[in-house]
Amino acid sequence: MSEKFILEDLLNALIELESTGNKLYTELSGRVDNKEVSDLFSLLARQELKHKEIYTGYKSSLVPKEKVDADYMAYVKVMLEKNIKFLSTTATPEDLHGSVCQAVQLEKDTILFLLEMKKVIEDHHQKEIEEIIDEERKHLQYLYELDY
Repeated sequence: MSEKFILEDLLNALIELESTGNKLYTELSGRVDNKEVSDLFSLLARQELKHKEIYTGYKSSLVPKEKVDADYMAYVKVMLEKNIKFLSTTATPEDLHGSVCQAVQLEKDTILFLLEMKKVIEDHHQKEIEEIIDEERKHLQYLYELDY
């Protein structure tokens, strides 16, 4: 069943994004002098780990919907390939601005993957995914509001 593989691929990408986010936020927390900003990055790092644990748990419990058409499968494949390339080639920038921009991109990618995951899982899991999307949106808001 190809839908199962798509769902598993999406979850694997989300797990990798959360791991990358945790690493990035942990590094940023240690690099900034502003305590408020450092505390925010520490909070975001902890939340990324929490999300990673949630996605890991989903791998055994989420059930895919029955049908996914070929166009959608092709779209997900391209999205996954782009994500893998981004994760494997992106190093942590030296300056805070570049790091925050990278963090914003990670949060946007995570939201995009979650929105796609909602399309391929059964309806009774939609609320859980929407709650995580809301948290990721908060992360984006925090990053956009940073005064550094």
